[in-house]
Amino acid sequence: MKLDKFLLITVGALLVIVLILLAFGGAAFLCLFVTQGPVTNEGPILQKSYDYNGSLSGFDRVNIEVANINGFVDVREGDSDAYAINVNARGTEKDFERYRVEFTQKDENGVKTLKVQIKDTKEPRMASSKYGSDITITLPKSKMYDASLVTVNGEVRLGELDCSKVNMATVNGVISSKANATNATMVTVNGDIDVRTSVLKGDMFLNSVNSAVTVTVPKDAPLSLNAHLVNGGISTDLPLVITEKSRVALVGKTANYTEGIYIETSIVNGDIDIRGR
Repeated sequence: MKLDKFLLITVGALLVIVLILLAFGGAAFLCLFVTQGPVTNEGPILQKSYDYNGSLSGFDRVNIEVANINGFVDVREGDSDAYAINVNARGTEKDFERYRVEFTQKDENGVKTLKVQIKDTKEPRMASSKYGSDITITLPKSKMYDASLVTVNGEVRLGELDCSKVNMATVNGVISSKANATNATMVTVNGDIDVRTSVLKGDMFLNSVNSAVTVTVPKDAPLSLNAHLVNGGISTDLPLVITEKSRVALVGKTANYTEGIYIETSIVNGDIDIRGR
């Protein structure tokens, strides 16, 4: 009964990734799954680079939203008060006619929002697309961020930034985060999840089908763990008071936990490892 409940939770979490990808990728995401008659897409592979730069001076809070299709998303910390966005795209001439890099920004209630997405300008169909794009973003370390980072095929990386809310999702690829986030949700189908954080208080929700989940937290942090899987192992070097332990579950918390770090993780195939440092 518990296993059935866990599987329902995991399936529900993976449905979330589809909804996120649909919300951000729209037709570009659907085109990966909808088939239609054969479409030729011949020609040499071209490369184009898009750069967007600006200042975040005067803003303490920043929202960053990224929706990619085929390629990595890498958000890293920088030393200046400026942001730098680079999109390195590749594809045929027909691909560049179809897919468009769209960058928008807005200021609202003292919050700066930066949004980068790959837009599909045509109706969903299975073209023999060779399009891909790698997105690299450098942000000031002195701000507080909300980050939503999504790709379909590729790694998603988030550097050591202070964040109030983080959403990271990919279908095929590794998710890695060094962010100090008070609320983080990370979902992947195929690919490991690796989290390192210095926060002493925050919630993490980590879900995958085929992956290893590794979380590293301060060794003295008050922590509550709720970990479930189907195939694999669960391990921790933290001094947890265990309330449930079996082949498929590990639930417990440190003796000093009243509030602190809460980790909820569910995977189907893989290992879960929660470490202190």
